[in-house]
Amino acid sequence: AGSIAAEMLSTETGSLVAVEHPSGAIQVDLSLDAAGQVARASLVRTARRIFEGNVIVPASAILALAERAETGGELTHDDHAPPSLQPDHSRRGQHLPA
Repeated sequence: AGSIAAEMLSTETGSLVAVEHPSGAIQVDLSLDAAGQVARASLVRTARRIFEGNVIVPASAILALAERAETGGELTHDDHAPPSLQPDHSRRGQHLPA
């Protein structure tokens, strides 16, 4: 109470509050207790792509993964797809699409 934000608050009984930030706003669902303190706050934040690019992986790591796949060892790649290799001679590694 007494802050600029408090003065701007509406006295409506709805539970959704918009929190504005530089790239937009987020709707927050609030529940207050009898004393007017926040008892629960929830929001939904969807994922968005924040970058894209390439990953440089040492050739030894790629070869170890390929060997594990050939011998029936456990793979840790999410979709168990074989790696796509393109030589990257400038960095002495292998180029994998991100």
